[in-house]
Amino acid sequence: MMADDAGRLVWSARWSLTTRILAVNIFAIALLAVGFFYLDSYRTRLTDARLAAMGDQLTLLTDTLEAVPPVARERLVTRFTDRTGSRLRFYGNDGALRVDSFALHPPTYVLLDPDQQPWFREAARIMDRGLDWIVGAPVPLAYVEPARDRLTAWPEAVAAQAGARLVQRHRLAPDRTPVLSAAI
Repeated sequence: MMADDAGRLVWSARWSLTTRILAVNIFAIALLAVGFFYLDSYRTRLTDARLAAMGDQLTLLTDTLEAVPPVARERLVTRFTDRTGSRLRFYGNDGALRVDSFALHPPTYVLLDPDQQPWFREAARIMDRGLDWIVGAPVPLAYVEPARDRLTAWPEAVAAQAGARLVQRHRLAPDRTPVLSAAI
């Protein structure tokens, strides 16, 4: 290392050790903050992309169901839910549930009880809530399976019945799993 005439290190730019340590710490905190906002932005983009894909799939399925004979519809719904891992519910004009894909064949997903999961899952949920708080992310509504499954239990279905072409919602299950829904 080279020293100048005053005996200080040239590369230090005449900054004290305290200033240099503080600068490194501020840089590390700034990187952490940027990482939080990047993660939130990435999570939002993933959710938006999944909602867009789900809307496209649902639109195609609706058009296909109208084009096939009624006897082929149940098989088509079953294949669709198997491939997409989704659940489909069809309601009549009176709002009563007519068809539920979970009744046609085994469920394609199961929402887990957070009280039955290991401690590290709860730690992950706490960190996730902390990230939401730090970046000021809007917290989606809670997903609750209705006690009586009718069209009126789903605001997106009510809006679709009222004339909206496609209505989508993002909710959180009790274990903070994103639950995305769409109605057409």
